[in-house]
Amino acid sequence: MKQYLPDRHIYQGDFVNSKMHGKGQMTWGNKVVYQGDFVADKPEGKGQMSWPDGSVYEGEFLSGKLHGKGKLTRRNGVVQEGKWNKNQFVEP
Repeated sequence: MKQYLPDRHIYQGDFVNSKMHGKGQMTWGNKVVYQGDFVADKPEGKGQMSWPDGSVYEGEFLSGKLHGKGKLTRRNGVVQEGKWNKNQFVEP
């Protein structure tokens, strides 16, 4: 199911009890795109997030944040792979 949300956000995917839940893709108005697992309206579990500058993160999310094992490849080619804690890279 596709749903248009405020601020030009677009979600396409599964819903449970009127919340984004299961597999889906969210495109925010600022062109950030997340594809993967959702729990109660937030990216949570495994997924991939990409930014308009070409940076891509693939890995684990918790409550919408990069959290757990993951790999961020920045547009300049710099790669940070390892453990993340609430959007902060903590260890390779």
